[in-house]
Amino acid sequence: MANKQRGEVDLKVDGKTFPLCLTLGALAAMEDALGVVTAGELDDIIKRPTYRQMLDMAHCLINFRAEDGKEVMSRRELELSDLTWSAAYFGVVDAIVAMNPAKADAGNDEGGKEAAT
Repeated sequence: MANKQRGEVDLKVDGKTFPLCLTLGALAAMEDALGVVTAGELDDIIKRPTYRQMLDMAHCLINFRAEDGKEVMSRRELELSDLTWSAAYFGVVDAIVAMNPAKADAGNDEGGKEAAT
């Protein structure tokens, strides 16, 4: 279960719950996986991601705790899972928003599940 005090959110994949958290390590992994150099490039991708980019970001966030270097879930396993694009999108966006709750409170129309309802 997600620890909201740490900025974690839950994402369900194949019946298992994974806590997502945007750490510096997860952010660096996302930048590497997406081949971006600047924050602006990453911002552009987050605004209009392809399915592959969304899976890459979700994969990095799912594996943020892999301290021993062992993946929690491989990229291929994630691709073959029951994870939908929209569930991955809201999981990633909610993890990003959770790291800046003051901004999320100021404008929920920017992203997250609140924007979808």
